[in-house]
Amino acid sequence: MSPEYRPQLYGATHGDNCGGTIEFEVYGPPSLRIEGLTMKYQPEQVVTRLTTRFGEAGTPSDLNGYSSDPLQVAGHILASKGQSITIESKTKLSWKDAQSLQHFGVVPNFTYNLSGSSAGFFYPSQAVAGNSAYVVATHVTSSALPNSVGQRVEQAEWGATSSTTFSDVWTLVYGPIKFYYTWAPPLGDEPPATKRLDWVTQAAHGKATEEACADGVHSALAQTPPYEPGNKPILPAGQNEWQLLDHDTSYSGECDEQARLMTRAMRLLGIPATTSLVHASTNTIVTDREFTSSYGGQAFLFLSFGNNTYDIGSWNLFEGVCNVASKTYAVWPSLKADSELDMLRLLNAGQYYVHVFWHGPTNWQFLGVADFTEIPKP
Repeated sequence: MSPEYRPQLYGATHGDNCGGTIEFEVYGPPSLRIEGLTMKYQPEQVVTRLTTRFGEAGTPSDLNGYSSDPLQVAGHILASKGQSITIESKTKLSWKDAQSLQHFGVVPNFTYNLSGSSAGFFYPSQAVAGNSAYVVATHVTSSALPNSVGQRVEQAEWGATSSTTFSDVWTLVYGPIKFYYTWAPPLGDEPPATKRLDWVTQAAHGKATEEACADGVHSALAQTPPYEPGNKPILPAGQNEWQLLDHDTSYSGECDEQARLMTRAMRLLGIPATTSLVHASTNTIVTDREFTSSYGGQAFLFLSFGNNTYDIGSWNLFEGVCNVASKTYAVWPSLKADSELDMLRLLNAGQYYVHVFWHGPTNWQFLGVADFTEIPKP
């Protein structure tokens, strides 16, 4: 250790000549502290609801910044593609040992450097002059998010040094803070829950059109489709379809639940989407069910996905679809069409008149085939 860094002892004796005590002060090299105060976003962003399952909506957070506490959960921020984000941060620089400064006759002089992660915002370096025991520095930086859907993690690091030879170098890291940027603010009552946002922004990452976003979500559902009927009990009416992506869930989904799941995902991205039911049809109107009284009572036109018309499990009243970006999507089987009519034509299913007993508008019991003649599609 060089002489100027060696602690100095200054003592005074008290008591009689037989002995006494020595009081002393130790002056060591002064060190520089850097403390995070606040980090805020303008315009104020929605802090997402922290969740670990798709079926959880979570509860809103009042977090309006990020603490430097390493035990705190990383920030999760919802924004829209192309949005300009301004980050304002406040940090405090102070000397650990003011008495050391006085002893060495040092006038504090701070050099304050700010840097950020290469993937995100640009944090210019800047010098902050300080001639007192502490200084509070405010930094403002702005950056526009990509003009496409996606997500990225931001992390800002502050480093502080001093022109004196006595200071240490201190650093402080804010983050990581994860930005989810959707097409537009979520529509309707879709809460910005992190589990759902993470999945949907990954599915549509880098997509710059509404149709491309829909293709991404559709493809993601095709890779890990929700459980089909027969694997687990059907999702009860009124339950949130996001639960179908929790693969330890107790539920499976039919085509209409699956289509509503895709619709929810698109609306979470801020893209308008609706769900409809494509029925067997003899004309170009495919969203209504058809029936005839030509077979000694009402017989309804059904879709048959089986290998033959005797397969009771093959009969479907409709195929649920998601309509988005002027296209029509079926989740499973995974199909994309230009319209609901084109979807009917794409379905690998025949059309037959059957007798059924109705327990409700969409709840029916197969009784038998009224006519084994396949009915042509329009």
